[in-house]
Amino acid sequence: MTDPTVPTTTSGGRSGWAAKGFPTSRAWYSWSGGLSNFAGGRFYNYEGQLPTGATYYEYDVYPRASGASRDPRRGRTP
Repeated sequence: MTDPTVPTTTSGGRSGWAAKGFPTSRAWYSWSGGLSNFAGGRFYNYEGQLPTGATYYEYDVYPRASGASRDPRRGRTP
């Protein structure tokens, strides 16, 4: 069974945020199934949750309708 919350859009064998090139601009991005997802821009790591010495960007995990409230689940990449 396919999980409807997992993006299926692929580009060059990649899916999800990887298929979109991990955008660094804070904005809504179109997703498969008529949904959208939000890239939150730079994550400043003020609380020291992640190792220092890298620049991190945050991405919402679960797609939803464009403009909907953000849920607490985020992925972060250096």
